[in-house]
Amino acid sequence: MIRFIITDLDGTLFHGHGDSLFDLTSENTEALAKARANGIRVLPCSGRTVTYALRLYELHDLGTPVIAAGLNAATIYDGKMVEKYTLKNDDIFEMIEFLKKYSDKYFNMQVQDDWNTRYFLHLDIPPATTYRETTGKDRCTEVGDINLLEYLNSGKGVCRFSIMSESAEDSNFLETKLREKFDELYTITRSGKKFLEINSKLGNKARFVSYIKEKYNLTNDEVAVIGDNHNDSFMYSESNYTFAMENGEDYLKESARFVVRSVAECIEECIKINNMEYNVK
Repeated sequence: MIRFIITDLDGTLFHGHGDSLFDLTSENTEALAKARANGIRVLPCSGRTVTYALRLYELHDLGTPVIAAGLNAATIYDGKMVEKYTLKNDDIFEMIEFLKKYSDKYFNMQVQDDWNTRYFLHLDIPPATTYRETTGKDRCTEVGDINLLEYLNSGKGVCRFSIMSESAEDSNFLETKLREKFDELYTITRSGKKFLEINSKLGNKARFVSYIKEKYNLTNDEVAVIGDNHNDSFMYSESNYTFAMENGEDYLKESARFVVRSVAECIEECIKINNMEYNVK
C-alpha cells in the first residue's frame, strides 16, 4: 500500500504552472486533494531551498507535520531543520581553483547556505540579477550582498555548490572533469542540462526517502517517487514505485517503472495500485 509520494518540484509538480511557481495546474491541485482523501501524503523533495517547499505547504494543504527536503536533501525539515549536510569550504576553494583552467566552460557559480540565501561569484550577471528581481516576490530566496568567495572566507556553512554553463556540452565537460578529481568526496549531479550541483555524499534525494521510511517504518512498497532530472534518480533505490516525467531526461525515463505526463497522473496511478491491492486482500 503506497502511503507517501515524494515529488521533485521544478519540471515535476511545478510543471505547467501559471505566473508563479506556486500556481499549480488545476489538475495537480485537484490531484493533491484526491491523494489526501485516499490516505496518501505528497511530500516535496527539491533542488530548491527548503523555503520553497514550506511556501508550498502554506498555499496547498499537504498535511501535517510539515516535512520537506531542500537542496537535493542536503537540508531536511521536519517541523524544524533536523538534518543538514555541508561541504568543506576549503574543498570548494579547491574546486574553484581547479575550474579556472576551464573558465570558458562556465559563466557563474553559486553557493547556498542551509536556509534561503545564495552567494554568487559574479553579482552583476544572471542568474544573480534574475534572482534579485524575484526576491520578495516569491518570498523564498535571497541573494547575498557579498560574493561567493567572501562568503567562503567567512567560514559559514555551505550546503550546495553550483556551476552554470552556456551549453549542455560545456556542462558535461565540467562534470567529467570534476568527477575525475572529486567524485569520491562529493555527489555531483545536474538539475537541467546546463546546471551542475555539488553536494555532500549524504546530501542526495535518497537520504530524504530513507528518512521518511525510517520515521514511519515503511518498506519500498509504501513509498512512490517522481522526478524529471538526474538528481531525482537517487530516490529510485529507495522505492519500488518509481515515476519519471514524460518531459524529463531519457536516462530517468529508462530507469523508471512508470512514465507519466504529470504528478496528477502519478497520484491516480498510485490510487489504482492501492485499490487493486485492497481488492485482492
